[in-house]
Amino acid sequence: MLKYIEIPGNEDAISRLRYSLKEEQNSDKVVAFVGAGPSCEIYPSWGQLSDSLIDFALRRGICTAAVAEQWASKIGKNPERVTTQIKNALPASLYSEFIQQSFSPEEKDAYTGLHWLIQDLPLKALVTTNYDSCALNVASSKSKVHITPAVWNDSESMSPWVQNCLKTTPLPILHAHGIWTHPDSIILSKDEYAKAYKNEDLRRVLENLWIQDTFLFIGFSFADKWVEFLASSILAQHPKLPAKHFAFIGLDEENDFYTSEMRMQFIDQFRIEPIFYYYRGGNHSALSEIIMDLTGTNPYFLLDRAEGVVKSHINAVKNLVNTKNRNEPLSFKSIAVSSGKGGVGKTTIAINLAIGLAKQGFHALLIDADMGLANVDVMLGIVPKYTLRDVFENKIAMKEVLVDGPLGIKFIPSSSGFRSMANLTLSQLVVLFDGFKSIEDMFDIIIIDTSSGIFNIVLDICRSVDEVFLVVRNEPASITDAYALLKVLNNSYGTNEFHIIANQTYTRTEGRDVFSKLTFVADRFLDVKLNYGGCIPDDDCVKRAVTKQSAVVDAYPKCRASQAFKDLSEDIISRASSRGEEASLSIFLEKLIGAMGTP
Repeated sequence: MLKYIEIPGNEDAISRLRYSLKEEQNSDKVVAFVGAGPSCEIYPSWGQLSDSLIDFALRRGICTAAVAEQWASKIGKNPERVTTQIKNALPASLYSEFIQQSFSPEEKDAYTGLHWLIQDLPLKALVTTNYDSCALNVASSKSKVHITPAVWNDSESMSPWVQNCLKTTPLPILHAHGIWTHPDSIILSKDEYAKAYKNEDLRRVLENLWIQDTFLFIGFSFADKWVEFLASSILAQHPKLPAKHFAFIGLDEENDFYTSEMRMQFIDQFRIEPIFYYYRGGNHSALSEIIMDLTGTNPYFLLDRAEGVVKSHINAVKNLVNTKNRNEPLSFKSIAVSSGKGGVGKTTIAINLAIGLAKQGFHALLIDADMGLANVDVMLGIVPKYTLRDVFENKIAMKEVLVDGPLGIKFIPSSSGFRSMANLTLSQLVVLFDGFKSIEDMFDIIIIDTSSGIFNIVLDICRSVDEVFLVVRNEPASITDAYALLKVLNNSYGTNEFHIIANQTYTRTEGRDVFSKLTFVADRFLDVKLNYGGCIPDDDCVKRAVTKQSAVVDAYPKCRASQAFKDLSEDIISRASSRGEEASLSIFLEKLIGAMGTP
């Protein structure tokens, strides 16, 4: 991935930003303008919130499934209008409940590592369009005092901003689009945007900051119409304003190619000087690197001091530490996703887990090893040219079998209905080994979607991988069959550690209950360690994604199920970071061949 400093024009832009941040050299003060990006690790963005709002309205009986599907089909084209319709259909009490449910922190005083880094910069103030309180929590943690933010529709809190008499300590914070603790302040629908930007106090504050100070836009989408409206109205009155503002702009490594025209567009349209960086999937660690370079912050210091960072983002920061301090990839990890019975969502979990890891910047390989009923390709809407069957029968190279999946993953399809592949011979496994040996340097992590039940190949895979994820639903047959698989693997092969994933749960408590039921029996009769891997909620977005032949983490990245997959991916990454033993795809295959040869 191209380093941000290597993108043409960035080095000069960074130098000018450094100059602006040195208060003794510049009469302007820098004001951070923070969008949804820094909070996306733990909170939904505006568009993703709209998807969740549809799901909430359906679950609360406010609309029918047909109406929800209609809203979902239209929200991409006209999000503000559809969101207005949904909000108008909700009683005020339910809308407040939705906002509280979406943004109340699971951990007290939560924030992300990027929020902490932003406030390491020498700032005059911080303006945010986020509804969460991450920025507020960081400022309170740094200053050791309680901070009351300004909110756009509260004239008393807005008064120091209007009069431009802000105190520099603690950091002044303005919630320009509202905050979750005051649902009436949230700007979500088209009518609310119009009302907010007719508010004299908010308009005056933003115009004064734009003219008098230097904005630094972070984690912000310039597709928002209101920014274009604000900039055009200010520049119409002040056409000679220089390009003194800055913005960090992410470019998708897979789809975006930097051109000088991109830079000129920001300068001409907004008088903003962009600083571009590349990201892969959902991994924006390059943005954190830019800010650490500007502040001189040591990532280890961030881990030591950011006590409020939620667990999932601590893992992300650890990955950034690893990235900045090593050239080698994370230790290779192999994971089997299995289940005692079919129909529990095993393949859905395997697909979304692989894509979730790819979004974190890792090279993930998904292997469809459900030899009898292979369907990864069907669920992703892809028709593969070759399958594993061609490796054995037609001597096709493994690299030719690899299929490009969503967000950079690769997957190897199997052959559905070809039952003989459920019992591979040793000679076939040797062919398999040679094929995988040719691609092993391409991947950090492999996810293997096994068959359900206790077929020999399932048992052999599960006792050869680094980790076994056992998918269970809250129904007697699923729990009973999961225990049967545990029992065979433990009693016959000595496999003694498993990660349990409760799928399609209505609450987190239900997920824990499923785990407790399985643990209760296993602890009495088996010598095993069961780890609770978490639960995947019963989320309508999963069903919609399946219908669209998409992964939910791709189609609806901020729904409840996608957040659960995000947490699961982060846990895997943190365990991969700490592994010290040698591991590789070849070693996994050697173990598998050895397992096949052992009765």
